[in-house]
Formats: sequence, C-alpha cells, structure tokens
Amino acid sequence: MKRNPYLLRVLIAFDAFWNVVFGGRFGETISSRVGLRHAWYDQAVAYALNEIQPHHTELADEHDQERDEEALRDLNKEQ
Repeated sequence: MKRNPYLLRVLIAFDAFWNVVFGGRFGETISSRVGLRHAWYDQAVAYALNEIQPHHTELADEHDQERDEEALRDLNKEQ
C-alpha cells in the first residue's frame, strides 16, 4: 500500500466523511463527487476547488479510483 503523509490521510478521511454526511457514496470524496455532478452548487464548489488547485476535481476522482483498485488488490491478496 502506498504511504501518504499523515496530514494528507486525515484530510482525505475528513473529506470522505463529510461527503457521506451530505448524501454521497461511501469512500468517495467531496472533491471527486462535485467534479462528477452537474447541479449548480456542485459546479460552484468544483470551480472554487479547481481555482485553488488546477484540475483538483479530476485528480481527486483519479485518486479515489486508484484507492478503490488498491483496496481490491489488497482483498484479493488476503484470499
């Protein structure tokens, strides 16, 4: 499993927690969620995040997918 700095892991967990609180899917971050949705408020949040970090929502979606694939590989190794 790839190691991430502690603070980054905490921020990702915080992001995923609030995504679930607001009705998102488990394991998905808000950053990824708003990049995939088309409601005006999702677009507004995505715009703000992408202004802070270019391509933030796209990178977040890629990271969520990589994390899912890594978790599946880990599960298959245990079996």
